[in-house]
Amino acid sequence: MSIGATRLCVSKLSTARTVLFTLVLVACVTIPNWLKAQAGQSTTGSSQPGDLRPTYPGEPFNNPPVETTVGPVKLRLYGTILLNLSFSDSPEVGEDVPIWPSPAPTVTLANGTSKTASSIHDTIFTLRQSVLGFVLNPANAPANGWTPSAEVEFDFFGNTPIDADLSEDRVLNQPRLRKAFFRLRKGNFDLVAGQDNIVISPLDPVSLSHVAIPLGYSAGDLFGWLPQVRVDYNHSFGKTGALFQFGVLRPAFGDPRLGDQPTAGLTLQQASPGFGERSGQPFYQARLALSHPMQNSAAIIGVGAHYGEELVGGTPQNVNSWAVTMDFRIPVLSRLVFRGEASPAATLFLLVAASCRVSPRSPQRPAILVQGRRSL
Repeated sequence: MSIGATRLCVSKLSTARTVLFTLVLVACVTIPNWLKAQAGQSTTGSSQPGDLRPTYPGEPFNNPPVETTVGPVKLRLYGTILLNLSFSDSPEVGEDVPIWPSPAPTVTLANGTSKTASSIHDTIFTLRQSVLGFVLNPANAPANGWTPSAEVEFDFFGNTPIDADLSEDRVLNQPRLRKAFFRLRKGNFDLVAGQDNIVISPLDPVSLSHVAIPLGYSAGDLFGWLPQVRVDYNHSFGKTGALFQFGVLRPAFGDPRLGDQPTAGLTLQQASPGFGERSGQPFYQARLALSHPMQNSAAIIGVGAHYGEELVGGTPQNVNSWAVTMDFRIPVLSRLVFRGEASPAATLFLLVAASCRVSPRSPQRPAILVQGRRSL
């Protein structure tokens, strides 16, 4: 077991919260290993080259991993038990994942009375963003032929039941599937089928307060876990590696302006396919990335392209979607990495792995966020 992190973001705190801030800051200084974990690529896991390994935020950075051999396969368990505590002196938009203070000047309470926003103090405790998963690799890689492996990962950010007994404050957080895919590897080729990150936007711009929903998602980051069939080709030029990926993905558009969102109150899939599925075409995505050793890790720069269609309008017509993207990962120091993504339709996301990531908020709305993580 390894302790991953305890950290906070704070502004204009009361005396009691200042004391709490100081205590957690001391914990951050005395437990610095999480910095290296965030900044680097994992070297843990099986010694066999080419084994499938989990990725951050679910990936543990302990060595050796929690792994055992079951018949012909190696079963690796991993996960992050994440407790988020959020204290604020204003109502927040996004309860378990605080995004920004509510712009409304007043808040209407359940009894019909109103209070000013400045008199509301939200306190949130949640474990819903904990991540659990497992990876299967062959116990003995075959000398030739295709080598199979698989990964399944989920969190607890599924639906919260709403019924007549909700007032009893039961905690019934449902598991949510994040990834579930099967991989076949032979030489430089990988064939991947299942649910995984979309091809053109491989980075996961998360902080410990934004694991279930990536930190940059509401600002335009092109992120998603989508069912897909993908081909990966790896090639080396000395120390420099090249990766080319091409995949077809589920055409899930979900544009609220076009009316293809599920009706409020539905608990199952909507009655008919969305406009993306109606187009009769999947998403097409491709990406080319170059990597080179740097600071005992790897510097990576990639470019991607997307094309899709949806069938919309009273008089059906095809509307095209497209994107050109760039992503990069530059390890400046052993514990400092610059990661980012950009596209013509999105803001550039620059993440510093060794920094304290602050959620967008008004300077007049102070808050303290305390976070702890334990990895398997």
